[in-house]
Amino acid sequence: MQRALVFDLDGTLVDTLGDIAAKMNGVLSSRGLPAHAPDSYRYFVGRGVGELARSACPPGSPPALVEELRRAMEAAYEADPVGVSRPYDGMAAALEALAAAGAALAVFTNKPEAVARAAVSRLFPRAPFAEVVGDLPGLPRKPDPSRLLALLSRLGSAPEAACFAGDTDVDMQTARNARLPGIGCAWGFRGRLELESAGAALVIERPAALPAAFEHLVPSSRH
Repeated sequence: MQRALVFDLDGTLVDTLGDIAAKMNGVLSSRGLPAHAPDSYRYFVGRGVGELARSACPPGSPPALVEELRRAMEAAYEADPVGVSRPYDGMAAALEALAAAGAALAVFTNKPEAVARAAVSRLFPRAPFAEVVGDLPGLPRKPDPSRLLALLSRLGSAPEAACFAGDTDVDMQTARNARLPGIGCAWGFRGRLELESAGAALVIERPAALPAAFEHLVPSSRH
């Protein structure tokens, strides 16, 4: 059985908070709407661009305005998938170590799929990600586990040989729904308490701890 580690993107592999805030605030300001402090976006993200737009809109905004902002935010992403975003310190080395230990690596995110693929290819040009799966119209998003389970199947893996690493309660819910261990990444947008409360199997403080956490949860000797 192929061992696999699937990652969330924003707040897990890459620090995108500043870029998300800048893009969404630009969209809001261009329409005369109030912007938000960058830290506020820690709690706006995780469930896709539509929910991001809804959270950033003034309370009681009509659905048409939310949809307009969603489209504008997606256009801003497509025009510049990376912006000021950067991988977290130590992430590239952790990915290299995981691959050397025989783990199949992939990404499953609620970011639009084309944007996610462009960001991963630019920020991790040498990382051996087998697939990058993102949000597509008409398909379920996290925490629905169906696309994660399909991804594991394509990797030749299964829940008993895999983990999902993320930084929010949505990520840990996704792992639980797929019946695989969730690795909580406390360096991301939400922190340890939310991850523990959401049922993370392990919570780690830095990317360098990823290989040991994965080996603990999915020992190579059993697969």
